[in-house]
Amino acid sequence: MADNTLLKYFFSSGSEVDPEGQFNLTRKSRTQRLREIYTIMQKHHFTKGFTPESFRSMLEGLGPSFVKIGQTLSTRSEILPKAYCDELKKLQARSKPLPFDEMLAAMDSIYGDEREKLFAEIDPKPLGSASLAQVHKAHLADGSVVAVKIQRPGVRATMAQDIDIMRIVARQASRFIKDGQMLDLRDVVEELWATFLEETDFKREAANLQEFALLNKDVAFIACPKVYPELCRENILVMEYVDGIPIDDFEKLRAAGYDLQEIGEKILDNYATQVLDFGFFHADPHPGNMLVRDGKIVYIDLGMMGRLSPRDRAGFGSIINAVGMQSASELKDALLAFAIQRDNNAIDHTR
Repeated sequence: MADNTLLKYFFSSGSEVDPEGQFNLTRKSRTQRLREIYTIMQKHHFTKGFTPESFRSMLEGLGPSFVKIGQTLSTRSEILPKAYCDELKKLQARSKPLPFDEMLAAMDSIYGDEREKLFAEIDPKPLGSASLAQVHKAHLADGSVVAVKIQRPGVRATMAQDIDIMRIVARQASRFIKDGQMLDLRDVVEELWATFLEETDFKREAANLQEFALLNKDVAFIACPKVYPELCRENILVMEYVDGIPIDDFEKLRAAGYDLQEIGEKILDNYATQVLDFGFFHADPHPGNMLVRDGKIVYIDLGMMGRLSPRDRAGFGSIINAVGMQSASELKDALLAFAIQRDNNAIDHTR
């Protein structure tokens, strides 16, 4: 009975995430995508269970939405055994790059005949390739060296379709999961949707780069690439090419004369400033997103940023201050005050 109800939802209900038709989602496209998902799962013999390797391989085959889920699960050792978490960490590595001709075709669909006038040269070998986009080094007509982040063709519509399906599944599952201690699947899907909107709109990332640069303009040891907003679109980002040393390449950093402890202290100091003073902070500060160039720590991927209200910043400040003072009583008071404040905000939003 439950299966029939779920199928009825899949094949008869309208789009859950695309009421205005932005992503061209239809019942036909949902049906087609469901068949693709089922075929891929069958290929990996999902009814017989998974090894860590087959689970990772299946998520890769299912596409970027499921790769994102796998990347998240790789950090959740309380959900999956260590062997699975270790295998899923491989999803953080480079994805197989698309042919250069496909990337050029994607750029031509954006710039048309202007592409050859704007870009004097584009390196066919990608600097990086992820499930969502590829990055190529290029030279503008004026000689500027840039990195061009190009969204994989069709990836936005596919991810929207997948989340549309997940939302229907979560809604149905909530009818049968009554345990209040269980994670609300709908909240998970909503968070996935919000992240999707942020990560797949490169105009937002361009704006993030500009705001981050402005806020940190007086910080001598922090930088981010210069952005070229006139060349940026929803599915393409053009920014300064940064040739630096990866933050986790300790041997190269030492050979270049850098003090690793000093770098760590500067990152910590600036990150506290981002959170507590600016309320605008890098939400994905893993080593792949940071380089060292000319004595500066350069954040190169600002697709995911966090924001905190002045009230939240004050609450975090109190918590950090209590930890610094090693005062258990003050930490307890700060945590309770912060939790009550957050609960009150949630109540206010529902009125």
